[in-house]
Amino acid sequence: MNVDYVLPHPTEDELNLGLKVSYYDRLLDMNLEKKYKINEVELYNWIHHNYSSIFLTNEELPLQKFRKLVK
Repeated sequence: MNVDYVLPHPTEDELNLGLKVSYYDRLLDMNLEKKYKINEVELYNWIHHNYSSIFLTNEELPLQKFRKLVK
């Protein structure tokens, strides 16, 4: 069984007010790189792309889909 990871969804304030930095801060405080066993650079990029995907298309970007996108 292959589980795909997703990041927490941005809050309404983070999306509506364009507070992307707040989204980064909140997620980086969660130590997700350890939980998902990925490096910090990959996490930062995933956060960026996930936020943009939700902001533009209202679709989350799971880790496997993110990895295919940045190959």
